[in-house]
Amino acid sequence: MQAEDDTDIPIDENKMDRAMNLLSQEVDAIDDNDPKQAAGLMQKMSDLTGMPLNKHMKEAIERMAAGEDPDKVEAEMGDILENDEPFELPSKRIIKTNYLKQPRIDEKLYDL
Repeated sequence: MQAEDDTDIPIDENKMDRAMNLLSQEVDAIDDNDPKQAAGLMQKMSDLTGMPLNKHMKEAIERMAAGEDPDKVEAEMGDILENDEPFELPSKRIIKTNYLKQPRIDEKLYDL
């Protein structure tokens, strides 16, 4: 066994492909001046892929869906949103293995 690679993100690629295909038509039809549409699209993506939004992204989407000015939301939350992953990803489990332990030395067998 070996430790998990930090670059692996647990995503169901089939769900993601289906979601992208369904949403691609909606993306083309979105009115850039309507933040409610963008917020709805992000929520749909979360629902279709099964990847829940993180708490900050949920808050931003709820605020925009309620009609709040996206520039105001970005001004207040921009740093948080830029530094966070938009989705809640399951925490990585570290798999412990025997080869990571310090070797045991028997003083009677070896002349060091």
